[in-house]
Amino acid sequence: MRQLALRSLIAAALVATPALSFAKLATDQYNARKDAISQRYDAAKSECKSLAGNGKDVCEAQADADKSIAMADLTAQDKDTDAARIDAAKERAKSGYDVSVEKCGRLAGNDKDVCKQTAKADRDKMLADIDANKARYKADNEADQARRDADYKVAAQKCDAYSGDRKDSCVAQAKAQYGK
Repeated sequence: MRQLALRSLIAAALVATPALSFAKLATDQYNARKDAISQRYDAAKSECKSLAGNGKDVCEAQADADKSIAMADLTAQDKDTDAARIDAAKERAKSGYDVSVEKCGRLAGNDKDVCKQTAKADRDKMLADIDANKARYKADNEADQARRDADYKVAAQKCDAYSGDRKDSCVAQAKAQYGK
């Protein structure tokens, strides 16, 4: 049930992610966020030191996963491409798998084998879902671009009613509004 919820959460994030558009981060913003991720990671790793056995292993795997996911998300935000967002979603699936496998360490025998196989199957399903949705992401982006192009053409046509500086201003405004 928990893994179904995790898959649903990741699927929801993937559906929403392509619609998000981030401005490329300034170098100082990127570095500040990267430093914050490192500080959270160091704090999480230090909390794991008081644990022992499988609990410690799971804690460390979770800290590693959280850092990997945060860095992938930061990279996706910085690059602002579908490919980077897809890579971040894949990192979520792979990191979740790593934590799940560590949690299997507390089990023994067949239960441990089943736990690992379940974690692997869940990861593989999530990765397959991500790959299957690539075409939809591309189609959505192309449709959005076509809508913006059509809206720009209408706005530019309206500008033809003007002349001189007013027309130039109108065209410049339309270009800015529709990313031309």
